[in-house]
Amino acid sequence: GMNLLSGYGNPRNYMGLEGISIAIYEDRKLVEEMMDHQAWMAYQMARKVFDAGITLEWVWIWEDMCFNKGPMVSPGFVKQVMVPRYRKVVDLLRDSGVEALILDCDGNIEELLPIWVDCGINATYPLECAAGMDARKVRKKFGKDLILFGNIDKRALAKGKREIDAELDKVRELLRHGGYFPNVDHHIPPDVPYENVKYLLHEIKKIRGDVP
Repeated sequence: GMNLLSGYGNPRNYMGLEGISIAIYEDRKLVEEMMDHQAWMAYQMARKVFDAGITLEWVWIWEDMCFNKGPMVSPGFVKQVMVPRYRKVVDLLRDSGVEALILDCDGNIEELLPIWVDCGINATYPLECAAGMDARKVRKKFGKDLILFGNIDKRALAKGKREIDAELDKVRELLRHGGYFPNVDHHIPPDVPYENVKYLLHEIKKIRGDVP
């Protein structure tokens, strides 16, 4: 696979959150020009890969456009401005046999998930617990049409086995039925003991039936 597209995330990094938030209202043409460039570059990169005879199983799309209560831009903006620019890239990936289009976005993504799924995105990460995301709720809404990654609270790993077990209880049925990749809901924090990471991985293997 490969990392490929960032329609909002990269322009936000260029301008800062305050800068791009103001520009969406006061200089929409500039924002759309940056998003056009992101989509064009992603399309050209993918085209070169496929023209070279390389096949991809997955593509990672990075956005980080939500905070703990919801999106940083309106769902209407995503539909009107971002989706048309996603579409050409997504169609190329689908037509070229890419099976998983993974949208990486922190925060509470509930309002944006239906838009992304309708656009052809079929996987999401990290389902951040601190933002109220619950993989079981997402699975109930979208079924196995949406592949899920994460949703094991990274903060629990620093505490102990009991807290880790409680997190695994949340995702136990998802692990058994598939379409879910167990992972913490972002990078593992530096205060997590290595022994706790080993315990998490061992318990996941037990649920999967890989170890007794």
